[in-house]
Amino acid sequence: MTLGFGSRAIPPAVSRGTPSAVEVREGHNVTLTCKAEGNPTPSVVWRRQDKQIIRYNGATGFG
Repeated sequence: MTLGFGSRAIPPAVSRGTPSAVEVREGHNVTLTCKAEGNPTPSVVWRRQDKQIIRYNGATGFG
């Protein structure tokens, strides 16, 4: 007997997060949050209005 388990792709679902438009003054901090689930695990990329990727301190959370 052989048992096999395949992985099934599950589309990403964002259950909560920061509103799509946030303004912050230059030099000030902002906290951006996103809770997303899926298979494979979704990746989140934050971009500025000019489409540049926002660099961050690497703080992430899973749960």
